[in-house]
Amino acid sequence: MSKFQAAYARSLIVDVTPPILLRPMQKLWRAAQGRGFHTFDGCYSNLMDVPGTDSYDDDEFAMASAAFSLEQQKSAATPKNKLDKVGRLFLPLIASQFTGKSFTILDFGGGAAGGLFDVADYMAAGFELSKLSYVLVETPAMCRAVRDKIAPYVRERFGNLSSMQVAEEIPMSVASPLIVNCGGSIQYVPAYRETLGRLAGLSPKFFIVSGAPIIEEATCACRHNMYKTVAAWKFNRAEFVDGMRDLGYTCIVMVDYETVLHTHQNGPVSSNVGMVFCSRSD
Repeated sequence: MSKFQAAYARSLIVDVTPPILLRPMQKLWRAAQGRGFHTFDGCYSNLMDVPGTDSYDDDEFAMASAAFSLEQQKSAATPKNKLDKVGRLFLPLIASQFTGKSFTILDFGGGAAGGLFDVADYMAAGFELSKLSYVLVETPAMCRAVRDKIAPYVRERFGNLSSMQVAEEIPMSVASPLIVNCGGSIQYVPAYRETLGRLAGLSPKFFIVSGAPIIEEATCACRHNMYKTVAAWKFNRAEFVDGMRDLGYTCIVMVDYETVLHTHQNGPVSSNVGMVFCSRSD
């Protein structure tokens, strides 16, 4: 992140966040600056071996994140005025394949309903939200924050949304056709192979993995220093793609983002990658 981008991000947070919620965000920002914002360091065998990390399931962080997302949505900003990322476009592009049809999005680790807002922000005029069922799977803390702050706003803004479900576990079944969206989340899951298998077991037509740290060396665990320090995987590119193939999914899109969001210390340098997988049975 450049100095200009960092300054703009701080300015945006200050402008749209109420004072009572700004203080926790500022504390998290200062902590991140002290740790080296958006850096990966170390190389370990699994997430449990990574020292000096925080819990990802954090009420203060979840409430601040949900409040910030809500203020962004309530502001008059159009998508082009937001801090856009290439990865935000994958889900709307895939969802457009189902225009006029009923379908489901399972947003795994979708934060404050990020996938739903991406679809609403970027879909063409005339897209029928009444056809969409949205399932958010998140940590208990984020689920509490979303139910408290985001769900009421969604009901107010998208009253014609087919349904919205907030869950702490992957459902046993969901309505088809299904898109699974993992927007920068699967790397924080200790048993990521098993989790990908459970998600694939729901038989999605498309499987999106965006913002994943990809390396050419062997898959390893590391510290990811952002607003807090958490354990994260760096995935070997070929191994990840082969693993998805074993689950019945072919990679049809792979993008290494041009914008470098992370610096790296004491470990293999990773690329920030977005991938779209399609079911081989279709």
